[in-house]
Amino acid sequence: MIVVEFATGVNDALLHRISEFGHAKVVGPEQSEVQLETDARERALKGLVELAEESGVHIKSVKVLEPSLEAVYLHLTGKQIRDAGGMEADPVADA
Repeated sequence: MIVVEFATGVNDALLHRISEFGHAKVVGPEQSEVQLETDARERALKGLVELAEESGVHIKSVKVLEPSLEAVYLHLTGKQIRDAGGMEADPVADA
């Protein structure tokens, strides 16, 4: 995942162009950060810099985040990892 913080808020037109590089969503209290999920990070980073130059927007920061095991599991299964305490208790056996 790539997190890009822009100097100003992200409008719909800019978000649409960023979405060409992967799944993008605006986050942050000032709507100035975009989280971009992509398998082609190098291409996306280069494209984001070029897009910023073309659009005249200033990039304040860029973070490239490696996915955690839990994030990969959630992405693949759609389910969160439960506490690793084993199987749930059997209510009949506990009676």
